[in-house]
Amino acid sequence: MVDFNSIPNGILTPGAFVENDPSGAVEGDSAKPQHVLALAVVPTVIDGTGSHLVPTPLTSTSQVMDVFGKSELSAVMCSFMRKNPRTKISGVAIAEAGAGTAATATITFTGAATEDWTIYVRFNGMEFAVKINSGDAVADAAAAVVTAFDAAAAKSTTPWMWLATANSALGVVTLTAVWKGTTSNGLSLALNVDPKQRMPAGLSAVVADFSGGASDPDIATAIAVLGGTHYTRIVNSLSDAANMGKLELEAESRWDGTDDRDVGIFVAIQDTHAATITWADTRNSPYVVAMASGKSPTPPQVWAAQACAADVLVSNILVVKPRFGQLLPDCILPANQFTRDERQLLLEAGIATHKSDAAGRAIIESLVTTYTKDPATDTPDTSYQDWSLVDALGYLNWSWLTRASQRFAAKNAANDGTRVASGSNVVTPSTLRGELVAWAGEMEEAGIIEDAKAYADSVITERAAGDPSRMNILDEPNIINELKVIAKRTAFKR
Repeated sequence: MVDFNSIPNGILTPGAFVENDPSGAVEGDSAKPQHVLALAVVPTVIDGTGSHLVPTPLTSTSQVMDVFGKSELSAVMCSFMRKNPRTKISGVAIAEAGAGTAATATITFTGAATEDWTIYVRFNGMEFAVKINSGDAVADAAAAVVTAFDAAAAKSTTPWMWLATANSALGVVTLTAVWKGTTSNGLSLALNVDPKQRMPAGLSAVVADFSGGASDPDIATAIAVLGGTHYTRIVNSLSDAANMGKLELEAESRWDGTDDRDVGIFVAIQDTHAATITWADTRNSPYVVAMASGKSPTPPQVWAAQACAADVLVSNILVVKPRFGQLLPDCILPANQFTRDERQLLLEAGIATHKSDAAGRAIIESLVTTYTKDPATDTPDTSYQDWSLVDALGYLNWSWLTRASQRFAAKNAANDGTRVASGSNVVTPSTLRGELVAWAGEMEEAGIIEDAKAYADSVITERAAGDPSRMNILDEPNIINELKVIAKRTAFKR
């Protein structure tokens, strides 16, 4: 007996009728829709057309600048787009704390130039030249830096070049971040970084890097406006303990079995090795990837955005594919890079790592989550160590739920052995099991799980004893792991 969805029985008027059934149309490794969310701080008065606490999808860097202007949020969104321009991204502007302060940095000149010379200032890793003339006093040198800074910012297409304003007084250049809060301390200022660069004779300068940014807004205000949208990644600039805790709870709720809106949170930690380990010791979430940027001159927000952008690019190709080697094109390596031993310790602590490629560019080494221990027993636990595995779990959940919704919507439930005609609207535990085995075979062919036969042998489907309208499933997919290490012992002879 064939059951129909829209053609009723008992039609008396002659004619031929056809209805379409899409329940079997989609098979195999379907592409999971990706939607990235950027959470970052903006000034109280936005330098653009955007509004605070309104999720806003944007499609180009020019749109971002028009909407959110010169802000931390613009830097995050543009950084993501520069690495991954094809993935949907929305931004939520979080207003700076009213009682906060913006970080500042200074260049203090002394003496007077006795030769014509060019000095080089580096702001957030972007270098610009400043012409110094013989006879220039400290006020002249400081004014020249401000003029050069404004000119470089005006013509730059790099959004983090616009994250501070510059002024001078009494031979001191002061750069002030355009927003308030501790995240503004991640900006950087340096002078004559290249060993071949120097100050002109007679003129000296001392740089004080960015500091003094204080008081962050409450991320709960942003979480409250996210609604039911399924964001698959969140790039978060607020890495302090209070805000991280709230975002981790939000991620946990979205991974709940009754919600199934899996999400990964990306942050970056710009600090020393010891301080980064200390930060990691306060976190323990399967859904957070924290990239160690070291003392890179590139703001940590850029590191987080580009690590996330690279992750999504790879995930869209094959969810379990290692992220190793993915280029972070706008991230400048720190002068003192972490050694292999230091990176090992970071990974053990739940911190993602980068390294240098042969060309001296920053690449992803390993994306791990901050989850390192069972919260119930406080004992080491590597269950959710690799982000690619967690991402694969999210994909498998989405893939099966999509398939089940297509195959079994508006069906009836019956026990195995019920005598129903082929093509009927009835689903039995064996019907469900057959669909799961077929799905697992497709996941194996796609390279996402292995040993589909063992899966088929172990999967359990049953009709709930206390609820005849419910089917329960227990399955054990064996997710394919990353190949990280090849070890060879050479027992040579002579």
